Amino acid sequence: MYLSDSTIRKELIDRLQRRGYDKSELVEELRIHDGKAIADVVACNQATMHCYEIKSDLDKVERVIEQATYFNLAFSKLTLVTTEKHLARALEVAPDFWGIILVRKRATKIVLKAIRKHSYNPFFCKNKALKALWKDELIDLLSRVQKAPKKLNRAELAEELSARLTKQKVNVAISEKIRLRSITTVNPTYKLREN
Repeated sequence: MYLSDSTIRKELIDRLQRRGYDKSELVEELRIHDGKAIADVVACNQATMHCYEIKSDLDKVERVIEQATYFNLAFSKLTLVTTEKHLARALEVAPDFWGIILVRKRATKIVLKAIRKHSYNPFFCKNKALKALWKDELIDLLSRVQKAPKKLNRAELAEELSARLTKQKVNVAISEKIRLRSITTVNPTYKLREN
């Protein structure tokens, strides 16, 4: 029996929740780079965004090569989640700083095992990462660091913010906005307190 994306995704999300992530901190199918790439599962905590890219038995693990050109710029932590069928090739094609998790079927259980821990991503780009946000989210962030944002498009807003924020602050800001999306999607009556 093969392991599908949906089976792996469910087990991965369950594992992340057991490790302390709230449902609002786990985002599926996050579009980045103006929709050029879609991250399978992103874990957003208070300090960083960790992208988990799933390659099931039915996928081509080689797609990671192209996807990495986008993911490497947008996420500070990255992990490839794949099956025994693809493990050898995954170790060859996934960048060295990506983590790798192996998914196996054992009798009636699905088991996830860390093969390689993720490490520092040298290609993270504040500007590209900020483009995962919507225009109104970028305007809100920019209004926190300068008096009144001019009429800027998304690319200009991201550029302005990336010039003013450290990598750590960019990660925190993006994570906050992505988590807030999840909260308001799950509970549309949720309102932010006025500062």
